[in-house]
Amino acid sequence: MASRKILNKQNIKFYFPTKIRWNPFSYLDKKAKKIPKNIILASVFLIISLFLLKSEDYRINQRVLGTQTQLVTDQKSIYDWEQILTERPDYRDGWVQLAAIYYKLGNKGKAKDAILQAKSLDPTNQTILSFEKLIGD
Repeated sequence: MASRKILNKQNIKFYFPTKIRWNPFSYLDKKAKKIPKNIILASVFLIISLFLLKSEDYRINQRVLGTQTQLVTDQKSIYDWEQILTERPDYRDGWVQLAAIYYKLGNKGKAKDAILQAKSLDPTNQTILSFEKLIGD
């Protein structure tokens, strides 16, 4: 027992805080009845912003979906007009419709071919001539 040192109780001090110095909720705990206006306004602004972002995202998705649906519809119309024109190649207005759909989709080469086919059937038609000028530019 001689090798052991006996510590004096007066030299050892333990510190146990009776109160936590910082509490993130201490401000609201003290004033639970009154929430600051800036916190309320920030919360309202956040909720409205999230709602507007969601509605804008929905609107963009619908616009893209509408464009895709229109493209599918135009491709189906091309297929339908091509089927009609294989059965009735002398149908002038069918060639004009086919040319208009091709032009709308940006395929000027096929639109020119279709309008030239319509022009060969009726070379004096003003609609065909004006559409040919439009495609030629």
